[in-house]
Amino acid sequence: MANRRIVNQHYPPRLENKFYLTAGGTETEVLYKWGYELPEFAMFTLLDNEEANECVRKMYRRYFELAAKNNTGLVIEGHDYRASPDWAATKIGIPIGISLTLNTESRLSSGPTLREAIETIDEKTEGAAAWFGTNCSHPLEFEPAISDEGSWRERLRLIRPNAAKMEKLSLCKLGHLEDGDPVELGAQMGDVASRFPALDIIGGCCGTDERHLHEIAKKVNAVRRAS
Repeated sequence: MANRRIVNQHYPPRLENKFYLTAGGTETEVLYKWGYELPEFAMFTLLDNEEANECVRKMYRRYFELAAKNNTGLVIEGHDYRASPDWAATKIGIPIGISLTLNTESRLSSGPTLREAIETIDEKTEGAAAWFGTNCSHPLEFEPAISDEGSWRERLRLIRPNAAKMEKLSLCKLGHLEDGDPVELGAQMGDVASRFPALDIIGGCCGTDERHLHEIAKKVNAVRRAS
């Protein structure tokens, strides 16, 4: 098990002097920019809609172009990712990264801190996850959580922040895209990257698009070049 964990921690492989940019808030863009319904936030429901799929393809092309422009790697998820009824990756030898969402109290909705959750999952699964991350939380929400010192932070590779400084349920009830301040978010993520050099999968979540990702890429690249 220990050997498997060591191998898994290098997937995706770390890039020399680069980080991986991720997709932005794909669901919120599809919902509020392009007007397609997503039952239970599931994008696989669009697979039979060619018009919607073309919107998604164009969105992904923008991500590829942005990664090329900023000389980063790119990690994106397929929009069928919620279609699987069984996510037991270890049974078939597929590395898996686990990303956890925090609330306004900088904890998981079930109560534990990010540190407690990661340490518990590692203990219960014998370190089966390749790495951990946090997504769908604004920097104001996740900053107190990642400030908790300890070796658990070595397991963090990914952060995908929300664009807006709003509580999630309120954000979902707005009925429109709340995109915050792309420049400010880029600066915040650059600061995070400066303090967490092992963090190498960075992008956006709800409310973010290529504007936010461009600012994040600029600031993170600047930090990494200076280090």
